[in-house]
Amino acid sequence: FIAFKQQSSTYTLITLKQQHHELTSHAKQLKSDLLNWLDAAVPNQLRTPRTAAAESISAAENQPPHPILPLLLNARQTWKSILQSQPVSLEQARLDYVNRFHLLQPPPGFDQWFQFARLHNFTLINRFDGLMADLEPFRQLSPTEL
Repeated sequence: FIAFKQQSSTYTLITLKQQHHELTSHAKQLKSDLLNWLDAAVPNQLRTPRTAAAESISAAENQPPHPILPLLLNARQTWKSILQSQPVSLEQARLDYVNRFHLLQPPPGFDQWFQFARLHNFTLINRFDGLMADLEPFRQLSPTEL
């Protein structure tokens, strides 16, 4: 990765960790600023389906909204609904897992993983779709074939 002299490795590692923390904090603040802007500053006529009133407002301003704004708002609403669907208890997480993955029971260690995820403030706890799709071909094989 990066080569350092032995005597300065501790100092460099600490500096890298500090820089990583600062960059992560800055990125989170920028994300928060963007989401707050989407929630507060976007015109209300973009938040609802087009109506005659919204059409007349847009025509009166003679400036149609930029096409990206409705896409951003739709993505924001989708993201909010995903966040609201996250389990807050182990029981909810287990039930969600069983419902999403066709009655498969959570794997061994799921309880510990859930506690770790909650302790470290994971944003998405119940999103295993990509992993499950990758494992699907192996579910067709018997344990002896594996």
